[in-house]
Amino acid sequence: MKQTDIMPRDVYMTYDNAGRLVHASIREEGTSGFLRYIREDMTTVQQHGLNPHLWMVHYRFPRWPDSTPR
Repeated sequence: MKQTDIMPRDVYMTYDNAGRLVHASIREEGTSGFLRYIREDMTTVQQHGLNPHLWMVHYRFPRWPDSTPR
């Protein structure tokens, strides 16, 4: 696999107040993408009158060569 084929991945997840996974997304957009993800999820919550007590998590997985121990 070429070095250019290995991209960092971001995993965004939303949990409800009981700790159940509500929504998950895998993207390559970093922190700015996470902010858009929050905005999209909160817009859905407001439009549908859902419980707004949510936990939102952003995990960043670096490219493979950058994540190996030295």
